[in-house]
Amino acid sequence: MANRDRFRHHGALVRPVGARPIRRACTAFFAALVLALAAPASATTPDRLFQPAGTWALVARAATLLADTWRVDLDDPWLDFLHPATAVGEAKDGRLLYPVAMTPSPGIYLRNPDESWTTSEVIVALRAAAKRVRDELPGGFDLVLGDFSLRKGGRFRPHSTHQNGLDVDLRYYQTGIEPGDYSYHFVTEANFDTPRVWLL
Repeated sequence: MANRDRFRHHGALVRPVGARPIRRACTAFFAALVLALAAPASATTPDRLFQPAGTWALVARAATLLADTWRVDLDDPWLDFLHPATAVGEAKDGRLLYPVAMTPSPGIYLRNPDESWTTSEVIVALRAAAKRVRDELPGGFDLVLGDFSLRKGGRFRPHSTHQNGLDVDLRYYQTGIEPGDYSYHFVTEANFDTPRVWLL
């Protein structure tokens, strides 16, 4: 059980990007393939070990570029199936593989979008919780999310945790705050939104 807990696999969600990187990757791949096929005919060395290594290195490099670029352009379900994000280790001693970024959504405000790398399981849980609060107790303040993890996980100063994407800073729901005001407000007994916090 301990070993399984150190390697947690989660689905992945990404924001689709344009098809231009795909075209560039395909062009690079086929160009490398043409060079690889033409290389044996133009080779002048009788060293059989040298030539195949150079040929396959070109093909492998182009294929890697194609695969990496294709992965970025995949829709959520395909990426979830092909390569789930993986949290390795613990929150205070871990890292994050193939991370995905939390994105703004109704009822959720991100304080640090560049530091919101996590796994899709965390994203789904947060969005579901915020939606429940919004549906059952509408009209209140958005759920404010702080730090998640750095893109590759690992040490995230000044935190001692936040290393594998599985812990997130949440701000308490508060009352008496104008919509769109996401500046820091001290939590007091008077502005603590008890019903919404407990529902969350």
